[in-house]
Amino acid sequence: MPQSKRIGGGGGACAIYIKDKNLTILGVHLGIKEELSKEEIDEISNFLKNQENKGRKILLMGDFNRVEKSMDKYPEFKELNLTGTNRRGTYPNIEEIKLIDFKAIDNIFHDRSIVREKSCIVEGYSNHLLVWADLKVD
Repeated sequence: MPQSKRIGGGGGACAIYIKDKNLTILGVHLGIKEELSKEEIDEISNFLKNQENKGRKILLMGDFNRVEKSMDKYPEFKELNLTGTNRRGTYPNIEEIKLIDFKAIDNIFHDRSIVREKSCIVEGYSNHLLVWADLKVD
């Protein structure tokens, strides 16, 4: 994924493919600056289109540094037609992050191959809170 030339100015990504579940999981952290973010979103969109063309289920998560609705301004991303799990944004506002709707995770896949068993948000020393969920993959 495109990076800034300075520490703390860019984003990052990590992906895993679980073959026996036909599931690609992508975790991202986008940069704040619009020019870099556009490049990152293009890269993410291309990667996910490739995964979709392979007939894989996709779980995308991360810190987008923008509210979900604002992602629609990127045509490549909007074309992916992803279903968001949050009712509210998860941008750096602790009260907003606490409102994540974990129940929506239960509805990601219609075949119920992924079930949320436990989930929690842990506060720390920054606005990058630990948001975790134990998922059972059948």
